[in-house]
Amino acid sequence: MAKKDFGEAVGKCSVCTINLWDASGGKPAIWPCNVKDCPYEDAEHQHAHHGVVHGSPFGSGLGQIEF
Repeated sequence: MAKKDFGEAVGKCSVCTINLWDASGGKPAIWPCNVKDCPYEDAEHQHAHHGVVHGSPFGSGLGQIEF
């Protein structure tokens, strides 16, 4: 997959040092960083990826393969 062009880096986050991009209005383009007290991410949205369900709830063999 080709890399996405977020334009020019216009700075870094003071907490996690992730790049801030001009294409995203001077904010990070990649989420979530999950660093406590991030000024660009709400606390309730941190670690939202933990609720993503992987695989089938019916026990498909292919759904149970962990990468």
